Amino acid sequence: MLEENSSGTGLDICSPLKYRLRRNTVSKNSRVVAISMLAVGLFVGFGADEIYRRVIERQSKGAYNRIMYCNALGAKYAKTAPSAPSILYSVVQVNYSRSRNSCIAQYIVTDIGDNGKPDLRTLLIIDLKTQETLSHVPCDTDKDQYCAAVMKESEQKFSKLVASR
Repeated sequence: MLEENSSGTGLDICSPLKYRLRRNTVSKNSRVVAISMLAVGLFVGFGADEIYRRVIERQSKGAYNRIMYCNALGAKYAKTAPSAPSILYSVVQVNYSRSRNSCIAQYIVTDIGDNGKPDLRTLLIIDLKTQETLSHVPCDTDKDQYCAAVMKESEQKFSKLVASR
C-alpha cells in the first residue's frame, strides 16, 4: 500500500489515503442508476398516493350522498306517516345501514291528548325502504326516568343497526 513518491526520494505517506479514495469512489454510471431509481420510486409513490386519495374521495362522496338520501327519506316519512291528526312524528336520527343496505330512522311519536298535552310517547326505529318497524317501545310521559332509560336503549339499538356490517 505504501508507494514511492514520484520524485523517488522515499515513501509517499498519502498513498493509503489515495488507495481508500480510489476504492470508495462510486462510478458515474452507478450514480446515474441510483438517481434514476430514486426518481422512479418518487413517481410511483406520488402516483399511488394520488390514486389512494381519489378512491377515498369517491367513497366519501358516496357515503355523503347515501346519508343525504336517507335524511330526505326520513323527513318524508315523518310528514306522510300513517297517523291521526293528534299524532306528531319527530325525527331523532337517520342513517344508512350497510348490513340492511337501507336507511334506518329513529322517531319519537307523540300522541297529543284532548287537553293539548302529550299523553303517550312511542320510540320507533324503522327501516325506511321496506317500511319495517324494527323497534316499537311505548313510553308513558308521566314516568320520566323510565322514558330516559328506554330512549337510551333505543339509541343503542339504532347505533348497532347502523354500525353492523
